[in-house]
Amino acid sequence: MNKFEFTKELARRLHITDTAAKAFVDSYNRLVIDKMVEGEEVKLQYFGKFVPHRQPQRPGRDPRNGEYHDIPERMTIKFKVSTNVIDEMNPEEKTAKRRKVKK
Repeated sequence: MNKFEFTKELARRLHITDTAAKAFVDSYNRLVIDKMVEGEEVKLQYFGKFVPHRQPQRPGRDPRNGEYHDIPERMTIKFKVSTNVIDEMNPEEKTAKRRKVKK
């Protein structure tokens, strides 16, 4: 599903215009990006959380010519999915409902 299909489905489910759905998705994306740039986590209960992650500088090799060089440090985003979503995708095995076995 791409952004166009997503906004169409969102508009249909919420009974709003396609333009309003697109504006909502664009605002949502912008908000998540802004918070990531500020270094904040974005937690969406029952869905997951976006976490800014600093990748340290590391050695790398150019596959075209075999030369080694340092890949600079950079910021990326990690996403940790909620166990509720995992449970929805795997109804036969409830990960969030598992009990820890006491020894």
